[in-house]
Amino acid sequence: MYRRLLACITVSALSAPAVASDQKPSNFRRTSIATGGSLGLDFSHVFEQKLDDERLDSALGSIPAGSIATNLDMETNEVLTRFAAGWSEGETGIEVYLQIGAVEAKITGASGATSLVIDRGWAFAIGGGARYRFLYVNGFSLFTDVSGRWSEATADITVGGTTQPGVKMEMWQWEGSLYASYDIKLDEGFVIAPYGGLLLSGSYVDLKGVFRTDQRDVFGVLGGVEVGINERVTLYAEGRFVNQTTVTVGLAIGF
Repeated sequence: MYRRLLACITVSALSAPAVASDQKPSNFRRTSIATGGSLGLDFSHVFEQKLDDERLDSALGSIPAGSIATNLDMETNEVLTRFAAGWSEGETGIEVYLQIGAVEAKITGASGATSLVIDRGWAFAIGGGARYRFLYVNGFSLFTDVSGRWSEATADITVGGTTQPGVKMEMWQWEGSLYASYDIKLDEGFVIAPYGGLLLSGSYVDLKGVFRTDQRDVFGVLGGVEVGINERVTLYAEGRFVNQTTVTVGLAIGF
């Protein structure tokens, strides 16, 4: 009886379709979800991110309270470590991740003819998110990704050449995306995976006691490529456009 049962299990395992057997390991940040974990390091630079015009709650130097801050544009630098854990079965998979690092931000604008510069140095940042794979067929994958980050530090505000230091600035960043990827396997353990899709993202800035503002446009696109140089290490680059101009580069190590 036991021999027959063992034989049935063995035959079933051998004859079952290996849908996920050729999927990539967990070190691919964007284009794979595998059972296991990874550690990544991201470097991002936001060249341009337009913010809404806002009314000032209090006076800033020569700018009286009630004035409108216009042409607000934010530039940021980010360095984030990423700790991820995933689970995969067949075509589908889910991954959760934690982000810890630092964010630097600078906002430029004006009120009338008076220039306005808000400069916040490096601040501790923490966030997290989750990814889900809907589909995997012959190297083609479809994913969704949602995440958010928070940071807070003091900023220096320069109005018409006069600087007011020590104003607390809080920033929330959020995003969601839907994108597809395709695996190009060139050699044993060497994979190139381009990807692209739709992006929904935003930033909320609270300059305490002065004004609060949001990112002007939330709809954008993203695209990038991941290069797996072996079964554990991956390099990647990504660009985001339309609602922002951002470049991200980094590496990930799977385990």
